[in-house]
Amino acid sequence: SALGSVLQLYERACEDYLDVDVWVDRLALALEVTVMQTGGELTADALTRLRNLSEECLSRVSLHAWRGISAWLQRLQFEKAACRVAASEQERSQRQDECRKVFQRCLRLPLRGSESVWEDYETWETDGAERDKTKQEWERAKKAYGALAAHEERIEAEGAADDSFVTYAALLEASDIARALVVYERGICRHALSSRLWQAYVFTATTRVPVASEVRHICQRGTRNIPWDPSMWCGYMEAVEMGSGTMDDVLSVCVDGVALMTSGTAALSLWLHAAAAQRRCSDTPDALRHVFVQARKSLVEQFQDAAAELMLVERWAEEEIRHGQTKECLQLFEELVSKRGSELAVWSKYIAAAEKLGVDNEKVAKIHKRMAFQVSDYPRESVEMWTQFSMWRRDLSAWKHVRAEAARRVRDIETQQARQQAMSTKGAVNADEQSDSAAHSGGNDGGKRTKRARDDDVEHGAKRTRETDETGERTVFVLNTGYAIKEDDLQRAFSACGTVEHVAVPRGSDRKPRGFAYVEYQTADEALRAIENLSGIVLKGRKIRVEQCKRGNKSVHLDRLRRDAAGNENEGRTVFVKNIARSTSDEALRAAFAHKDMNELRHVRDKTGRSRGFAYIEYASMEGASAAVLKMNNAELDGRRLVVALSRPGTEGGVPEDPPSTHSRGGAAAAQRGRGRGRGRGRGAASLVPRTVQQGRRPTLAVPSPPPAAPTGTNDDEQQQDDAMETTDVQAHSQDYFRSLVNAK
Repeated sequence: SALGSVLQLYERACEDYLDVDVWVDRLALALEVTVMQTGGELTADALTRLRNLSEECLSRVSLHAWRGISAWLQRLQFEKAACRVAASEQERSQRQDECRKVFQRCLRLPLRGSESVWEDYETWETDGAERDKTKQEWERAKKAYGALAAHEERIEAEGAADDSFVTYAALLEASDIARALVVYERGICRHALSSRLWQAYVFTATTRVPVASEVRHICQRGTRNIPWDPSMWCGYMEAVEMGSGTMDDVLSVCVDGVALMTSGTAALSLWLHAAAAQRRCSDTPDALRHVFVQARKSLVEQFQDAAAELMLVERWAEEEIRHGQTKECLQLFEELVSKRGSELAVWSKYIAAAEKLGVDNEKVAKIHKRMAFQVSDYPRESVEMWTQFSMWRRDLSAWKHVRAEAARRVRDIETQQARQQAMSTKGAVNADEQSDSAAHSGGNDGGKRTKRARDDDVEHGAKRTRETDETGERTVFVLNTGYAIKEDDLQRAFSACGTVEHVAVPRGSDRKPRGFAYVEYQTADEALRAIENLSGIVLKGRKIRVEQCKRGNKSVHLDRLRRDAAGNENEGRTVFVKNIARSTSDEALRAAFAHKDMNELRHVRDKTGRSRGFAYIEYASMEGASAAVLKMNNAELDGRRLVVALSRPGTEGGVPEDPPSTHSRGGAAAAQRGRGRGRGRGRGAASLVPRTVQQGRRPTLAVPSPPPAAPTGTNDDEQQQDDAMETTDVQAHSQDYFRSLVNAK
């Protein structure tokens, strides 16, 4: 029973991975078990079972050009042994014929080490004609292996990358698809978690392999090895569909895959593949609607991904339009704008769908009006779209009425923006006053801000306003760019009207374009030239509209996009190191972290030059930073255990790029204000100390004091004193200490 369990493990291993050694060991163990069961005699049934198992092995590994010869040698030994134990001359002749076939099959294949097989065959074979014919076939196979030898050596070298397997398999696909699949299997044995390797393997299987069961087996293994990759599940659904599976089977695979996704975009790709499969299986409105309803519920409840939901609804609406379901399509967007009516992108999709359905202009005009009064992310653009539609698609009286309403709406928007700007300015002034007050009460300069300083702030603020106005005059706003647009496309198109200084394409949480962009020119005349000449051209299949970028939040938004683009260049290449001993020098840190391409070390110190206990180290690549984290996190340096992590400024849960200093001017107060919420003054941990302690009437407690340190003046001694003071302070504010206060009172 123990050997049987081991054989089952071998069987599972051979199903999941193509490894020649595993197959050879499995055959040897099967032969041993068979001999034990038959009492040392190989019966006809036992020989048949062993021969079938050997054939299964050869069908999997015979094309392994580097190590497949070992499986052939084992099969030849088996056939020779069968010839020796033949009971009659007729049986021996039959087994010799079987052995000859195995020799010839092996020598026809381009395999490394086939010379030993030829020498064995040349000695064994008695028929000269068969020997000459087989020699010609073997020489052709040996020449074919010579053409593959360089690739074989490259992928069999120690540390061979997954790209080498993909390149080799792509070279073989055109001439020998079976050998290409074997190369993929060999790569998976070395890189079982490589997404690139599995994606290439699944794509080749679903497009080139005609056997549905084999394709399904490959895709199913892909979902087990890298279940986080949506392309594995999409290939699995396609394989199920190829194997004449039902739509329920396809949806079952889709639901299993969506449960393992980590983003709404990945889940969306699975649901769209399932919807496409449903369309091929049963192209009816009700069947498609059933899939889309499930998909939308999953994206909303499981991922809360608004961008993915919008793309799904857009695809859903196109299917409803294709089936002539006008009412259902408009109802879809009505539900969407009822929840996300403040977003311009949602209304733009709604209007495009209504126009595609042929809805009359009056109804579309009502949609435009609702959009103009509900959009809050880009209110001016929504009003501009409303007025442009009315100017081109409605009569004169309606156009005049819309102009008047649009003017009132623009005034309301400007009033609201001015009020918000005033509130933000007032909040900034209050923060400055509180910071000055904290600095005056706790700093050494002892003075308030002078009138000259306040005048300088006003002058700098006016200068920033002028710069923003100039940027807005030199910037154009581009609408209807679509979701496939790139910065290079806009750069090439808008360079025809002047020198382009900067191109910004706002993106959503899924990093996809939001359908509009900003282009900044060197002069305002170039921007006007772009508005006149480029508005209405077709770019990437979309008819774009170019307008002047208004003064206000659009220029600020452009500046923020520029800063974000500059800030993302170093993201992932900087590590944050804390818990550094004060005696640690820059040279020691540089030596400890210099195992990769280190660019810069920033060891943060106070005014006296002492280390503040943390540093930033920038590397030339993300791989170098990741290697530093893996190697140095929890490592000891100068008696301290370091804490090392990737620095991710501006992301939730990331390490701050510049931690606030409690020793700097207004640092502690600003940090405390940033944490507080609501009205009133927030209470920190110090405000919870009893008043007897605050007034200095601390009762005497049996708290052990740290031993006095020798006044050597070194950083190590100062570090020990600081650690001892921190230990004493923790003990003095323990539960026993406060309990003694209550008893004393």
